[in-house]
Amino acid sequence: RFCATSDTIDITARIPTYVSDKLVEAGYPVWRSPMSYDIAGVHAIRIGADGSLSGAADPAYGGGMALRV
Repeated sequence: RFCATSDTIDITARIPTYVSDKLVEAGYPVWRSPMSYDIAGVHAIRIGADGSLSGAADPAYGGGMALRV
């Protein structure tokens, strides 16, 4: 998991250091969270070309779900 909504790329501890090292070498500022799942859960809605809807909830954040109401 990562977040790039500012000048610094926030990454979780689950991303191997060899990946973040490459980012730093390329000149990107990186902040590594000590937590494995410290950055937001991801929930999404997909709108298909035919207008159909499908959704998903991040299993790392129990309790989320996709519903059609």
